[in-house]
This record gives sequence, structure tokens and C-alpha cells, in this order.
Amino acid sequence: MHIKPINKVQTKQNHSIRLIFFARTFDEQTDGALPLLNLLDVPTVNNIYKFQALKFTHLWHKGLLPSLFQDFFQYAGNVHEYDTRYASRKNLYISKVRTNSGKQTITYTAAVLWDNLPIHLEKLNVFKFSKQLKHY
Repeated sequence: MHIKPINKVQTKQNHSIRLIFFARTFDEQTDGALPLLNLLDVPTVNNIYKFQALKFTHLWHKGLLPSLFQDFFQYAGNVHEYDTRYASRKNLYISKVRTNSGKQTITYTAAVLWDNLPIHLEKLNVFKFSKQLKHY
């Protein structure tokens, strides 16, 4: 069984938070870590990853990344010659992947996350984007 590296880190975070609260860790009735994380207002590792991926994509969208990342993503409207609702919303082109490894790449993950983001967030400046994204 293949476990993503981010899941391993999440498991360690869950175990650590349970130890902090002296909760059951290895029992049939293991206490959930999410309520404990919420109590301390600590984001999960997965949420931190999503947040950073969306911040990176927003910087690319605004053209604020070094030229090295200029071709990292592309808009769906640039791939097809015809206009669609998907392309007119400035969604990113999601390349087709056949494996789970392909779905774990930052280009795929960030494009999927970006396409599910509300349009009003995409238009914000960099500082407001980060603040509003935390609430989203």
C-alpha cells in the first residue's frame, strides 16, 4: 500500500496532538485529533499544503513569480481555440494524468484547488488573498 508522504506527516501531527491532550492513541476507541486541533486553532498538514499551493498559484496568476515559473500553469482558454464557460472563468488547464503519482504533483493539485476557488478570491491582491483564504 502506497501512502503519500503528506499523510505520514499528518499521522505524526495527529499523534502529537493526542499526546499533548493525554488522549487515547492506540486503542479501539482512539480519540479523534481534529477536534483537538480545532480547539487550539491549528490547521492540519493537508490544509497547510492546500493553503500554500493556492498562494503559489495566486502569485502565478498575478504574474509575481520569477520567470522560471512562467510556464508552470496555463489557462484553459489558452489550450483551446473555442470559448467555453470553463475557459472564460480563467480556470487553469488540468492536464490528464493516469496515475496517482500524477495526481500528487503540484501542478495538478494546485489547478484543481484553484478551479474550485470562488472568483472573488482570485481577484484580490496578494495580502488580502492570504487573509481571505484562511477564512475560506
